[in-house]
Amino acid sequence: MNFDKSLNLSGDLLTVTYSIFCSHEDAVTQAKEISVENTIEFPLDLLPEGDIKNHLTGKVLEVEEIGPSHNRVVISYPVETTADEFIYVLNVMFGNVSMMRNVKVESFDLPPVLLQHFKGPRFGRIGLRKLLNAATRPMLCAALKPLGSSPKEFADIIRLMGLGGIDIVKEDHNIGNQKFARFKDRVKACAEAMQEANQKTGFKSLYIPNISGPVTEVLERALYAKEVGAGGVMVIPGLVGLDFIRVLSDDDSFGLPILHHPAFHGTYVHNPIQGFSFGCWYGQIPRLVGSDVTIFPNYGGRFSYPREGVQQIIDQTKAPMGHIRSIFPAPGGGMTFENIPDILKVYGRDVMFLMGGGLFRNGPDLTENCRKFRELVERV
Repeated sequence: MNFDKSLNLSGDLLTVTYSIFCSHEDAVTQAKEISVENTIEFPLDLLPEGDIKNHLTGKVLEVEEIGPSHNRVVISYPVETTADEFIYVLNVMFGNVSMMRNVKVESFDLPPVLLQHFKGPRFGRIGLRKLLNAATRPMLCAALKPLGSSPKEFADIIRLMGLGGIDIVKEDHNIGNQKFARFKDRVKACAEAMQEANQKTGFKSLYIPNISGPVTEVLERALYAKEVGAGGVMVIPGLVGLDFIRVLSDDDSFGLPILHHPAFHGTYVHNPIQGFSFGCWYGQIPRLVGSDVTIFPNYGGRFSYPREGVQQIIDQTKAPMGHIRSIFPAPGGGMTFENIPDILKVYGRDVMFLMGGGLFRNGPDLTENCRKFRELVERV
């Protein structure tokens, strides 16, 4: 076969920064292997000189030893390898290479010619603040619990939380279409309950159902949620797929905020020498696909993400990314009234506090607990 052909490549490059955990000498070799594996996946010695061999493969730009058995590696890839599609951006970054040991994606940079194909979040931080009439203060989010409640019981909880001034009440990730509270019955009842609470308080609190489910039904659930008055939706991309968020966020017939839930994604970041960095997985990628809020476990909580990892997430939710809007980081997983002052020192005002069991544990009056939550955050 004749592989020597002109591909009319633009010269625009997607750049990815990796950590490779081995000796510097081995990292140099592995970086070259990655540059081929992530692109043409073909023996270089079988190719003649030409565009495929010389220009379509990735190029190793840097291999820097930054610690014992730790190397920072930067590789660029022609944008044409991505087909301007999100799933191939991911695949070029870390497709087959995810099966190599000791390789971690730290961050990526998309050139404008590729970034233009992604709209990013519809609302982002600024849009959500306008939507909820909250110009500067931290945002408040509560988790609807527990699984096994009926639609009426869930609606009663929503009403109480709305009366207490919570900005967003989102469903727990385990609430789907179980027989105890079928999706349509529950969402209609809860949306109506939040509307009633808003009429009494004058707030613009949002009820956010979890629409994750069979891929053939997710879009239908999203549109139904909007039809009956939900204020947005939550998606579990680890189960439904990251690209679905992009499709939904871009859909003008939907046009509501999207919360990005981390269930099923923990193994992508926990291994210190493999997978993705916290900032890339919970900061950059949610923004690129169009999530308005990224939920993740806070440091010191029951999942105990490292504080430096959480700082990466904070940084990547707002780092410059062309036209892509910044989004709200939403730490959760063990949030209590006691740790809010310390958390505010780390996150500042541009944070969405997510509290679940802590709101129920603080006392029998759920509305009063929500008011205290809001007052505490505003005061601090």
